[in-house]
Amino acid sequence: MFKHILQPIIQIDSASTMGHEAFLRPHDGTPPARFWEKAEADGLTARMEVKSWTSVLHLAKARALRGHLFVNVTPKAILDREFREFMRMRLGKVDPGGINLVPELVGGDDADGDLVRAVSILRRSGFQRISFDDLQLDNRSLLGKIGPSDFVKISISRLEAKREEYGELFGYLRDRRARVIGKNVERAEQVNLLAEAGINMGQGFLWVGGGKTAGEGGQAANATAAGGGDEPKDVPAWR
Repeated sequence: MFKHILQPIIQIDSASTMGHEAFLRPHDGTPPARFWEKAEADGLTARMEVKSWTSVLHLAKARALRGHLFVNVTPKAILDREFREFMRMRLGKVDPGGINLVPELVGGDDADGDLVRAVSILRRSGFQRISFDDLQLDNRSLLGKIGPSDFVKISISRLEAKREEYGELFGYLRDRRARVIGKNVERAEQVNLLAEAGINMGQGFLWVGGGKTAGEGGQAANATAAGGGDEPKDVPAWR
């Protein structure tokens, strides 16, 4: 049905890998965004999330991963009883080995409050760290939910376009002791931009060994895009 590939997340000053993000890739080549759209249309979002998370945990154990493991999940799935039951019955009994499992909230602008509700459910489920994917300047309802152990990912293209505006956000996140990760990084000058913004973690094609994915024999992970606006080619269109 699908596999997962692993993209490294880099501690820039030490050039060390602090963790990985798991990206789902259907075996039949279906773009990830379409895979999840079909799952939603069929009413199977939560069931596919359960299968996806189970697959990631098996992969982490097989590869004896260390550090943080970021696993994408939608607020809609977290609000579904089937996925909450999975978190209660399975995640609490899984020995992840040397990894810190970090749910990464993706998809949605929180117009209906699902993101905020999902954060509350994850906290109650025992997750001390949550990652907020591509937080935008207008996601104000989420800011008060970000804690001192959380991660916030910012697309480098957004930072390039609105450097001054994001500076204020980064100051707020530093005050809350949240950690910012610059994503979609492709060029060395973009690393300099992260440094100017006080960001010391990044992920993207720049750090991918030979353009290979971890699941395809490479040292790192290149999550090939399925299209999707201004996102660079190493990032999925939605997932």
